[in-house]
Amino acid sequence: MKIINSASMVLLACIFIVSIIASPTYKENADVKKALEGTWQSLSRKVLTGPSFYNPVDELLLEPSLPGISYSFDLNGNWEQSIYQVTSNPQDHSCPTASLIWQHGTYEYDPKTGKLHLKPMKVDGRQLFSDPCNDKGISTYMRYYQPETLTFDVSIDSYFGGQLKLQLYGYNGVKMQPLWLTYRPPTMLPPKVLNPIHKSDITQKYRRSVEFLTQKLYGNDINYQSNVMLIEQDHVWDYIFKITLIIVFTFLIFVIIKFCNK
Repeated sequence: MKIINSASMVLLACIFIVSIIASPTYKENADVKKALEGTWQSLSRKVLTGPSFYNPVDELLLEPSLPGISYSFDLNGNWEQSIYQVTSNPQDHSCPTASLIWQHGTYEYDPKTGKLHLKPMKVDGRQLFSDPCNDKGISTYMRYYQPETLTFDVSIDSYFGGQLKLQLYGYNGVKMQPLWLTYRPPTMLPPKVLNPIHKSDITQKYRRSVEFLTQKLYGNDINYQSNVMLIEQDHVWDYIFKITLIIVFTFLIFVIIKFCNK
C-alpha cells in the first residue's frame, strides 16, 4: 500500500511539474508584448482594427458585413480595439440594436496579478449606436471611453490548423470571444491622439499616415494563411522543447512506478 501511495504521489508531482512547463508564463512586459504582438480577429473574420474600421480624418465608423471584434497590440505598448456587436430584442426579433466601437491607447502588464490594463486615449474613442425601431433612422454618434482590465492566454489552436489563438478574459474572469492572429506586425492607426477637442490640432502628418495605411491595407493582396504559417515558425522550437520535456517526464514516471512495484 505504501509503495502504491508513493508511486501515486510521484505521478501527481510529475504531472504538476509538466503542467507548469507546458503552460505559458509571462514574467516581464517584454514577454507579454512579444506574445500579444499582432492583429487578432474573432471567428467572423470581418472586423479589423485600422483604417478599414475607422476613418479618423472624416470621423467615420465603417460597418463590416458581419459582427465581430478585433484587438491589435504592438511592441511599444500600444493597443487598438474594433467592435461591431448586434444585440437581439427578445420582445421583437425584428428590432435588434447595433453598435460600432473603436478605441486605442496604451497597455501595461502587471506580472504580480497577471492583469493586462488597457488605457484608452480619452478624446479618441468613438461609438455609433443604432436602434432602428426607436431612433427614427438616426443613429447616435458619440465619444467613447472605457478602460479595460483583462487576463489572457495565447496558444496554438490545433482545431484551426495550428493558428495562434488569443483568449481574453474580462475583469470578472468571464471568457470573451476567442481571437485568431491575422497580421504580425499589427494593422493599426497611428498610436497618437487623432481627434483632439480642437479639430485644428489634427495635423497633415496624421492624414498622410492614415492614407498610407489605407493604401497598404487595400493596395496589396495579403494572404492570411501564409502570414499565419510564417508566424508559427517563430514558436515551433519553443513547443518542441516543451513536448520533449513532457516525454522525458513521462518516461521517468514510468521508470519510477515500475521500480516501486518490484
